[in-house]
Order: sequence, then structure tokens, then C-alpha cells
Amino acid sequence: MKHSPAVARLIDALRTLPGVGPKTAQRMAFHLLQDGREGARRLAEGLENALANVTRCRQCRMFTESELCAICAAPQRDASLLCVVESPADVVAVEQSGGYRGRYFVLMGHLHKPVEKRFEHEKGSGLYINTGDWLSHRTYAEFDGTTLSLRRLDDFLQR
Repeated sequence: MKHSPAVARLIDALRTLPGVGPKTAQRMAFHLLQDGREGARRLAEGLENALANVTRCRQCRMFTESELCAICAAPQRDASLLCVVESPADVVAVEQSGGYRGRYFVLMGHLHKPVEKRFEHEKGSGLYINTGDWLSHRTYAEFDGTTLSLRRLDDFLQR
């Protein structure tokens, strides 16, 4: 069945979300239009507000509405510890554990094809790195050749 142009655009927009295929997008669109119009308005307003106001922290790249996120701005965080993670969701997960009091560096994606490049932590206390399933403490971090991320990480470590 062919949808009206506005409904087709909504379905296509919903399909950009991770894990949302054509059937799920269609169900979501129909729900928002049939029974969830108030929720749809709140969703649209929330998305518009976030797109207009949320940026990345200049130090760790976490999402924030300020120049520095709350974690980087907090003086009580242990600046000698750095947890390198793939995404802001990983920061939230580590923070919810309550056991980590250091800083973060958010890669905004994962690195492919690791090679044996080792970066010693200048303060000598080691790095916390996200190795996929486990958060591990090491004195080095292995990264691939993603130059921009490495350059930003190196800048972060030198602060």
C-alpha cells in the first residue's frame, strides 16, 4: 500500500532510529497519528530543542548544553583517571555503576582493526578503557589509526 507523502516521510524518518525497520516505523507512525498526537508533539518539541541546544563537551565530547559537561566541570572528579568509551550511552552506564570517579573521553563511535599503538598515561596511574564487554584498568590503551580521535585523546591527556 502506498502511504500519503506526509506519512511516508514520517515512516522514513522513524526508520533512521537504530533497530527500527519498516514495519516498526509504520506501527510507530500510525500510533503517533492515531492515538499519540500529544506525545508526537512533545517528541517533536523535545527533538527540536535538543537539536538547537545540545552540543559536545569541548573536553570529553559528551552531550551537553554548556561548553563543558557536568562531569568535566566537576572539580571533585579524579583527573588522573580516564575512561575511553564509544558513546555517551557508555558514560551513562559507567556513571550508573557509581564506582568510577574519573574523567571520560567519548569516541563517538568504535575504532576498527586495533593495532599495537600504545599511549602511556602521562600521570602514570593508568587508563580505564572500554574493551567491549569489560571495563578494564591498564597502563596503556590500544587504538587503531583514527587520527582525529587519537589527536583529541592526546590533547585531553595533556591538560
